[in-house]
Amino acid sequence: MNHDTIINDCAARLMNGNVILFPSDTNWSIGCFLNNYEAIKKFRSINKNKAFDEVLLVNSIDMLKKYIPQIHPRVETLLSYNKRPLTILYDNLPKLPFIDDYQQNKLAIRLVHNSFCLNLINQTDTPILSIDLIHTNPYKSISKKDIPNNLTSQVDYVCNLENMILKEQKPSVMVSFDQEGDLHILRP
Repeated sequence: MNHDTIINDCAARLMNGNVILFPSDTNWSIGCFLNNYEAIKKFRSINKNKAFDEVLLVNSIDMLKKYIPQIHPRVETLLSYNKRPLTILYDNLPKLPFIDDYQQNKLAIRLVHNSFCLNLINQTDTPILSIDLIHTNPYKSISKKDIPNNLTSQVDYVCNLENMILKEQKPSVMVSFDQEGDLHILRP
């Protein structure tokens, strides 16, 4: 299967409410579309112990603004120029339908750079609610075959990129910001 066919297949499965395993900016991720409540319930059952932090993956600042309408100009500038995966933790959000009580009106959002993930979101214009599968060594990238069977068996579909090993890279930088736009680095 070529790359476009795999993206089309994954997009169709996500649109049908599936939870999939796919490559993202930081490593392999498990995710579902944000607009499907049943998929979100299944997604959260996989992460029932909150072992992984949820991250909303978006393809653009415009998509981000659909969920966070008031983005400080400094943050927007940072997102525009940043080339490394950057996750922003937002606090005190209004109640959004997909934020559960555990999250207490907090949401981590990442503007993706990974071409596969970006094309997947672009094709459907829908953000992906995800968890990153960080290996025991978070600085080591993993291939799909290294992902534990107890995780792969819980998803509806495993993206068909058999030999894909993501480039070794660090986990995303994580920041938050205050109302004045001052950034606070939570994870360098």
